[in-house]
Amino acid sequence: MKLFSVFFSLTLTLLFSFANAQPNYKYSTAEHPWPENFGNHRAIINIEKSSEVVSLDFKWRRHDVDVADRLLLLVNAETGDTVKNIQRLNVNNEICDIRFGPVLKKGRYYLYYLPYEVQTGDGFYNKGYYPKENEPDQNWIKSIEHLKQIPNAKIVEVQSRTDFDSFYPMEIAATSQEETNYCKKFNNNMLLFPEDRKFPIRMQDKLPVKWLNVKQGASFIGNAQPNEYYVFQIGVWAPNETLEVIKYTFSDLKGKGKSIPRQNITCFNTEGIDPYGKPFNKKIDVEKGEIQPLWFGIDIPADQQKGEYRGAVEVSDLHGNKQTISIIINVSGVSLADRGDSEPWRHSRLRWLNSTLGIDDKPIAPYIPISFVENKISFLGRNMLIDPTTGLPKQITASNKTILSSPIKFVIETKDGIKNIPLKIVDKKQNEGSIKITLKGEDQDITIECTTLSEFDGWSNFQYRLIPKKEIEIKDIRLEISMNSQTARYFMGVGLPGQKMPNRFEGKWDEKNSMLWPFDSFWMGNSDGGLHCELRGTSYSGPLLNLYRPEYPDAWYNEGKGGFTLEQQEDGTSMTVYSGERLLDEGKSLSFEFSTIITPVKQLNQYSQFTDRYYHNGGKPVPTENDMNAGVKIINVHHANDLNPVINYPFLTVDKMKQFVSEWHEKDCKVKIYYTIRELTNGVTEIWALRSLGDEILKKGDSGSFRTLGGYPWLREHFVTDYTPQWYHHFENPEEIGITADASVLTATNDSRWYNYYIEGLAWLVKNVDIDGIYLDDVAYDRRILKRMRRAMDGVKEGCIIDLHSNTGFSRGPATQYTEFFPYIDKLWFGESFRYNQMSPENWLVEVSGIPFGLMGDMLHGGGNRWLGMQYGMTVRPPWLTEGVMIDPRPIWKVWDEFCIANSKMIGFWEENSPITSDNPDVRITSYVKGDSVLISIGNYSDEMQEISLKIDWNGLGINPQNARLFAPEIVDFQSSISIKPADVIRVEPRKGWLLYLIGKK
Repeated sequence: MKLFSVFFSLTLTLLFSFANAQPNYKYSTAEHPWPENFGNHRAIINIEKSSEVVSLDFKWRRHDVDVADRLLLLVNAETGDTVKNIQRLNVNNEICDIRFGPVLKKGRYYLYYLPYEVQTGDGFYNKGYYPKENEPDQNWIKSIEHLKQIPNAKIVEVQSRTDFDSFYPMEIAATSQEETNYCKKFNNNMLLFPEDRKFPIRMQDKLPVKWLNVKQGASFIGNAQPNEYYVFQIGVWAPNETLEVIKYTFSDLKGKGKSIPRQNITCFNTEGIDPYGKPFNKKIDVEKGEIQPLWFGIDIPADQQKGEYRGAVEVSDLHGNKQTISIIINVSGVSLADRGDSEPWRHSRLRWLNSTLGIDDKPIAPYIPISFVENKISFLGRNMLIDPTTGLPKQITASNKTILSSPIKFVIETKDGIKNIPLKIVDKKQNEGSIKITLKGEDQDITIECTTLSEFDGWSNFQYRLIPKKEIEIKDIRLEISMNSQTARYFMGVGLPGQKMPNRFEGKWDEKNSMLWPFDSFWMGNSDGGLHCELRGTSYSGPLLNLYRPEYPDAWYNEGKGGFTLEQQEDGTSMTVYSGERLLDEGKSLSFEFSTIITPVKQLNQYSQFTDRYYHNGGKPVPTENDMNAGVKIINVHHANDLNPVINYPFLTVDKMKQFVSEWHEKDCKVKIYYTIRELTNGVTEIWALRSLGDEILKKGDSGSFRTLGGYPWLREHFVTDYTPQWYHHFENPEEIGITADASVLTATNDSRWYNYYIEGLAWLVKNVDIDGIYLDDVAYDRRILKRMRRAMDGVKEGCIIDLHSNTGFSRGPATQYTEFFPYIDKLWFGESFRYNQMSPENWLVEVSGIPFGLMGDMLHGGGNRWLGMQYGMTVRPPWLTEGVMIDPRPIWKVWDEFCIANSKMIGFWEENSPITSDNPDVRITSYVKGDSVLISIGNYSDEMQEISLKIDWNGLGINPQNARLFAPEIVDFQSSISIKPADVIRVEPRKGWLLYLIGKK
């Protein structure tokens, strides 16, 4: 049985008797889905005799839009012939009153009323519904004008193509008159409709016909089990006026056994816990004519005595409108082992929305507890000396090397000169994971409050709050960071790609260069040490590919007066972030905020880079025997395949995924899955509960004006309004999950509770499916959420793996945006849209490789550049298809294994004491040293043929040049075999290189 037919298959064939709702139709799902281009809905009609014209009065009760503009298609069920003429008498959301003919044969006919264009493949759905049928032939119209008796077609059944497409029962809309009659019968400004979780409330603008038989004040009766998180709904309808500030009051649920206290009951719509553990309340209004679903959760203890428990819930609003519903919960059956979470239809996982899993201050491996001794904060492999008179770093060390050439300064300059206001520490709070210091100082003009927060991973946040005692003319307020020039060899950010440190650069918060956005962060450093700085302000959100457009931080931007100046000087390299002139009003505070992280954030794991080889195939995530023999150790299961069919909701095929993971664990291969949060499939079981939360989780939008013109028809027919279509994938074999296409919608970019659900879901997948980690494809949350994710997974299984993929637009690119993520990432795949054959070696190093930050990565776009990639220990991931190139790194992997590269020491051209260098600046050399052998990677970064001679430090390598051999092994699609002398001139083709073996004796 299909996943989505667990309940619908039992209910769709029932015939309900709705008050004031005649005629009654039988609703069902087709035994076998008809061709998709006929649409998802049809009426089966019976015609008793052939006729020139037949009449049909179909009360179809729809709530989608543009009903009168959709194609009507009448087909003979036996022959497949279409009826030529359809005359529309009255077609609107409530009824379809038509005449059609000629009908040449009696019998069964199908009326398809939402046919659309089928789009296979994936991407964005950019087709739509077929246009309205042609007007009927005028001769036919004349021939039926004077007919006195016209036979009527009978509706036999109303069908949906699949269960998932069905409107029944919650989207069969009451007519306007039926709603009016109901209001007269139960005269109240607030009407309540209790509803079982099996029938999520879908329409918020129309009453479902199912509710016309609901008597106001009727009890809700639910059946639950011990240790279940039981969920049900109450629909609040405002028929006459807007209901403001909806609240609820629950009583205890009492029975023969121990009562279920009201504290065990919550309403997800009115209250919750945000992603950072803070409780909140939501203001809920119900506009006139609208329906607001309220989703309630009851936490039933495992030891709850079986029996009937009774109580009541009162729902009220600001103006005194209120109604009460009796609640009866029958507790019976066996105790559920997992609160009901393994059975999505129960909706028990809605409690995940309020999860605090992973919120903790304890360090995460490999990090150690933070320390603060004599104003020195110590992190893993890094130190920061705090100046107690400024709250800012006086010196920073990484890899036992100093980074700063002078203390970091926060400068306040008035027309009278630079302010010198010493601060004093007034409070300090410390635990294993963080240190928070509060400082204050003042002079006759201004009070300064400074808060610094440093965490165990080397990240720090600095906030300066300025409170003027009088009106002050400010010449400039700026941040000055001066680094040792030897350390600050590379730069990235504020409009610049990763590159060699420029002599001078000036930039502004300038929309003219918006394609290079964001300007809110930068990094300076080398592979041994560096500092990333992010400027924060009125709004902050995590990175999100090209959609990352946070508002300018007000204090730094200062209406366009702020900017950046980067300059190499004799005593160091200085980066100044200035805000420019302004007038500070008396008593009106102004806050400046920025965050830093010291790099590298961890030690390079070279062994893992060369041994933990990825298999990444979107459609068929199953390695071949040849792939395994080549050393594949980690499988990334993308979405849009049989194992993980829909985007960002890996819960529909859990059993299949679990079996797959088990099989590959037996073959010593780890399995990770694609699971992010930026968009969400329409296949989410709890999708209607999420819709009821407004724009908290699902982003609203004008679907009609979106580039996909409303998206896939399922969204248009069920969501109708207030959504933004995103990823689309059409399934070739939809039978297993019962969904024809994955039609996702964009999630909100605010701090929604879906983060809580997502983190709980990760832990659940690690525990129940035994996955070994996740693959992230661009995300919008910040580092706090990633910390929670790491804790949640590692709390179940130590050593879970997170790898991160992203696109680039250079300073829009991933390395600048995601630096704060790097402490919790194991591997990078920063390759999409990178132009490997155009990039400088500095750009490769800083923006692609991850090496300056303590990470390593893989290539992607167009198959990468196999010659230059070896400069950084990078290959591609098989067998990903990109830009028409089928990726195959196995020839390079073979060389790795023959040389045992995982046991070598990688010494890049960027390091100070490289044992082998080039005499040509366009050609760089990275050495992999292992005993008396060296694997030499030669890379030409120019567009011309180059000649080089190797400069070899024989003493440093400990190799006798008299006994040395230098040769190139034959590598498929890479190089031919040659043997040369160390002193020979080597010709290197444009944007290519060599892999040479240097073998000698010590």
